[in-house]
Amino acid sequence: MKQCERYGQHLRQAVSSRQLRLYTLRMPPVPTIRSPWANRSLHYCLVVIFLTGIGHVAAQEIPLRDAWKTNAFASEIWEINGTNGRNNPLRRQLAEPFDGDEVFVRYRIRYPGESLDTPPEDEGEFFVLWLDSVEGNDNSAHSSNVPNIGLHVDESRNRFMVRFSTGTQKFTAEVKGDTEQLLVARLWKSAPGKDKIYDQLDLWVDPAPEEQTKPHASVASPKGISTVQWVGFSTGGKTEVEDRIIVRDLALATTWHRIMGLRSPPAPAVTRPRIRTVDFKEHVLPILTSRCFGCHRGEEAKIRLDLHDEVLNRTRPFHAADSQLIREVTSGRMPPEDEPQLTLEEKQTLATWVDEGVVWDEQTLPASVLTSNHWAFQPVVRPNVPSIKRRGWIRTPVDSFIGRQHEELGLEPAAEAPDSVLQRRYTLGLLGLPAGQKRRSIDSLLSDPAFGVRWARHWLDVARWAESNGHQHNRFRPTAWRYRDWVVKAFNSNMPYDEFLRAQIAGDELQPVDDAPDSRLTATGFLAAARYSGNELDKRIQRNDILVDVVNTTASAFLGLTLECAQCHSHKFDPITIRDYYRLQAC
Repeated sequence: MKQCERYGQHLRQAVSSRQLRLYTLRMPPVPTIRSPWANRSLHYCLVVIFLTGIGHVAAQEIPLRDAWKTNAFASEIWEINGTNGRNNPLRRQLAEPFDGDEVFVRYRIRYPGESLDTPPEDEGEFFVLWLDSVEGNDNSAHSSNVPNIGLHVDESRNRFMVRFSTGTQKFTAEVKGDTEQLLVARLWKSAPGKDKIYDQLDLWVDPAPEEQTKPHASVASPKGISTVQWVGFSTGGKTEVEDRIIVRDLALATTWHRIMGLRSPPAPAVTRPRIRTVDFKEHVLPILTSRCFGCHRGEEAKIRLDLHDEVLNRTRPFHAADSQLIREVTSGRMPPEDEPQLTLEEKQTLATWVDEGVVWDEQTLPASVLTSNHWAFQPVVRPNVPSIKRRGWIRTPVDSFIGRQHEELGLEPAAEAPDSVLQRRYTLGLLGLPAGQKRRSIDSLLSDPAFGVRWARHWLDVARWAESNGHQHNRFRPTAWRYRDWVVKAFNSNMPYDEFLRAQIAGDELQPVDDAPDSRLTATGFLAAARYSGNELDKRIQRNDILVDVVNTTASAFLGLTLECAQCHSHKFDPITIRDYYRLQAC
């Protein structure tokens, strides 16, 4: 009650000094509502939400649900005061949870210039709108992997920003005191799907209609929410009680045109099939044969132009001007000076061929099939078991091969170890622990839960498993343990090796589909364990780095091969082509 009286006194002073300003928002067809403060019988602790903005939101594609939940720090017309601490003065639930691939949100903000402070004299400002799957309470942070759109201090300036957490915030335009500014944000999923997370957030400040593809700030996060159910505003420790922040015109929509209040975009033009004017066999192959293949054909050539893979490595399909091959011939560097140069028509033919997609004739110039005499690439055959002199020493066929090597080297096998030594050896080998006082059989040790833990560690090293992402940020992966436990259980249940591998490579494709914690779907955590750098601003490069990590680890773990070289060229030693590499990556 004392707190209520204190706010009542504050409001009485504001009304008597005319510091409390009432705003009429022009947002037809919702009618304007007159100020309730004219009725002095109204309790001063009551907070009335101006309904004009609410009516406008309800007309959007994504309607809000029920009424805003408020507390004493939100006054009418959404004039929000700080508390010098975390507070959520205004929040509301959507009519239905939204899990589409993208959602746009906007609001207009006017920050009072008289209370807009900046470092080093003051600590700066903080204020955000958040989108979350849960409501929280008056003091919930809504900042851990939750999209925030607002303003924060950036060194010596208050600037608008977007973030999923304090470590991911990105800034753009400076906040102008006593000036209304429009914030528009796009929250979207880089991987479409209802169960995928919103991991991308873009921001525009006072955007022009044509700026849809050019956000002013963007941020990404490997963690986030997959459904939006609540929207609200938060103040923080930098938001003082004197800060009277005015926000209005909140809206959510599923398209840029709707959120910007623009006319519907025109229907997309009908895409017609590309008409090719250059035929590889008729127009391009004669040029390559007469002008290029003398130096650039066959296994001895350093640069081969008789293989589609190699040509693609030196061209950018549909972009002749950016292709190394075209630059070499148009500049006159190729063919060499002592060779006849290409005619203007021949150069144009090659450029057109690249602009039309570098179409190849596999029948005329097929992809190479590499072979190797190395033993690792030969078919598996069952060898003949050798016969040796010390036959009484043999217990398994493997002993025969060892015994033959002994005879060739003139060695005598060591005497059989006593039981106590054998007990210590296989206890350490199977459990990684010294033998206890009690003698245990091999079957007993294999059925011990510690066996799976011991041997799963070896495989987890091969699978580069970790509970964090690696690289600079090395963020924690809260559910990585599921894959670890699946591997432990696979060893303890004596899972067949072929099933063990198949589940990790394609567990999501195996039938029947099972999403239990220890299912084959969980086994694909092998693929999801890829390392990635949160410091890479170009998300295309970041995604490619992840795919490269998946391919290279899959090859080293399951094939015993290092495929890294084939990212750029067919392997020089192993029978692996660049085509093999990217076909595996496509899988």
